[in-house]
This record gives sequence, structure tokens and C-alpha cells, in this order.
Amino acid sequence: MLRIYLDTSIWCRPFDAQTQKRVIEETEAFFKTLRKVDTGNVIIIGSKILSEEIEAMEEVEKKELVQKLMEMTISEWIDSVPEFYKDIMKTAELKLPDSAHLACAIDGGAKYFITVDDEILKKCLVLSTLQKNSEDHANRSRCEGCGKGLRSGQEGAVLRGICKVFELYRAKNWRRRQRDKTFPGYSW
Repeated sequence: MLRIYLDTSIWCRPFDAQTQKRVIEETEAFFKTLRKVDTGNVIIIGSKILSEEIEAMEEVEKKELVQKLMEMTISEWIDSVPEFYKDIMKTAELKLPDSAHLACAIDGGAKYFITVDDEILKKCLVLSTLQKNSEDHANRSRCEGCGKGLRSGQEGAVLRGICKVFELYRAKNWRRRQRDKTFPGYSW
């Protein structure tokens, strides 16, 4: 099964104003990804930082809708933020919440970390097209980071992944993580 971590920006996308083409396409791609959960082909991983960021949202209705959607689709939770988020923060020059999301994704064994956060994307220099249309195999592209083939439909709905930093960090720190299997959580 394919293990995927979706950051906060992705979970909120369906509840953002659907006035821009990019937002509409990202929302469609998000729901296509979630439909893969029903087929048993995808496991969605959630985390402490994800739930805390959603809980901190000021828009009550949006927060409740996102929480319900997460409850229906997240099948595994990372209960604490791994300490190596600090290494990611320094190496990838990401802000604390973003590095915490990435650390949780790595700790949860996610194959893909998916975001629509432009700041993360600019830092990581990777734009990937993912799952616009699972039936459309005609258009193929490769992730600049991991080299894996990704599918896209002609409309080009875009979910952006940061595979490059994800894969580099995982490879660089695998041995260290094997020595220290416990990662104390960070209290936000």
C-alpha cells in the first residue's frame, strides 16, 4: 500500500474559496487522492502537528469540516513529533511547523509528502504533478527529487510534493535513526 502524508494546506484546500483555477484543480486532485483510500491502495498518515494546526484555526465551520474529513480518511497517526525535525529545519531551511510535518511523514514511513504550501515548494525546488486522473497514463513526468514517474491529466491539476528533500533527508539520516528508535515528542 502507498503511504501518503498530507500537510495542513492540503486538508484545508477544499474549504478555500474555489475561485482560482489552481485551487479548483488542487481540490479535485486532493479528492482523487482520498478516493484511493476507499480502494485500499492508499494509507493516509496524520500527526500531532496536523491536528494541532487544524485545532488552532479561527474559522470554526472550516475547522469542523476539516476535522470530519480527517477522521474519515486518516488511518494512522504519529502521536509525537520526532526530534529530528530540528535537523530538517536546519538542512531544508524550513519553518518549525513545516519541518515537524516532514519529520512526522518520514517517521510514519510515508512514500510521499504532499503540500500546496508555496513557501515549502520554493525552498525545496520541486514541483510534481500527482494523480490528476488515475486512468490517464498518457502524460508522464518525473519528480525532480526522487525520479519516480508521476501521472498527470491534460488539465494539469497540481499537487506539489517535496520528494527531493524528503528522499535526501531519509537517506542521510537512516543509519542515525536506526540507532535511536525513540523520538521524544515536542510539546507545542
